[in-house]
Amino acid sequence: MRKNNLLKGLAAATMVISLTACGSTLSSVSQRLGFGSNSARVTPIPIDLPPRTQAYLRDYDAAVNALKAFYLKEDAVGKDWLAVAAKNREKITAGVEDAEFVQLLSDTITALKDEDVALLPPEQPIAATAPTTATYSGIGVVVGLPEEGKDRILALYVYPDSPADRAGVKAHDSIIKIDGDAVTFAEGGQVVAKLRGDSGSKVVLTVRTPGEAERDVTVTRRPVRPNSPITYNIIPDTNIGYVAPDPMNLRDMKVDTANALRALLNESEIAGLVLDLRVVRGPDFP
Repeated sequence: MRKNNLLKGLAAATMVISLTACGSTLSSVSQRLGFGSNSARVTPIPIDLPPRTQAYLRDYDAAVNALKAFYLKEDAVGKDWLAVAAKNREKITAGVEDAEFVQLLSDTITALKDEDVALLPPEQPIAATAPTTATYSGIGVVVGLPEEGKDRILALYVYPDSPADRAGVKAHDSIIKIDGDAVTFAEGGQVVAKLRGDSGSKVVLTVRTPGEAERDVTVTRRPVRPNSPITYNIIPDTNIGYVAPDPMNLRDMKVDTANALRALLNESEIAGLVLDLRVVRGPDFP
């Protein structure tokens, strides 16, 4: 049997808020995700309140009603949580600023004690900073190592304008030979050293693209500075989102991922999400 507190879909699990100069706009996002106002009784908003406060209350009510509507049972949220939600609504009615509103909404969601519900913070710009990653001489590919029964290097990400990119190597290509020597599981991580070398030196890769015949590609090594911006999109012909964080930028990974989720939700109603962490080494993803 499914848990009483299980959410009905991904849309209810991720609440998105974006603040503007005249208040927040969560209500429009909630409507786009299917959080209809018909699912719960709406508390009237006094028309004599400031427009900003009215906007906050509309957004807050949209979030609270959406949560109540998207649980399998109406009593899943519990009386204690309803009391917290009502108390925080009173605080909003009394007048709050942007940061206070976000905190009250966050506190309301936290009070659910449900790990399946999260609040994305307001969109945050990324400050331009100088690259901190070291340059190395190679072909410019983030790879998955050979696995048992899979004697190949898997290209997980190809740096833009890198030697591999210029040679036509794409993400998801398999490198099965390096200078004519077959890649083997027994080599483990040592096989990566064969892809590196002096700048200007050449290496011949035997590459297999899914669904295509093997081909030999000659790549000229040169200095590479790891630069893999976060990638995200709607998988073609589906309503499934895809997000691959930048493994070289741990400092901004959380903000980048939140902004990517927001952009996907603004693009369409998504019913599922593929979070590709294959290139994120260790427990680095927040």
